[in-house]
Amino acid sequence: MIIPTLALEIHISNKESGEEPLLNLKGYFAGNPVTDDRFDTAGKVQFFHGMGLLSDELYEFAMENCGGNYSDPPNVLCAESIQAIADVSFPKVTISYNTTI
Repeated sequence: MIIPTLALEIHISNKESGEEPLLNLKGYFAGNPVTDDRFDTAGKVQFFHGMGLLSDELYEFAMENCGGNYSDPPNVLCAESIQAIADVSFPKVTISYNTTI
């Protein structure tokens, strides 16, 4: 999952700072950022929580029951929390970029 938040922050900073020279941002590119399921899944859970797309309650429930192991649930409560997170976050989220900011 590639999230263009850094490009957005550069764009906003260029507009708001008034300082020269501006960063010459024409776009962004990332190679294959995939590592493995263990790290990628943990990163998604943390990212969605940090962006406010995942409730504190569900995040804390998952942390308590999974101990950070979201890709290979060690128990039933962890598996249930991962499924709940997937139901509310992963399959339906689209992040768009507004160029008029």
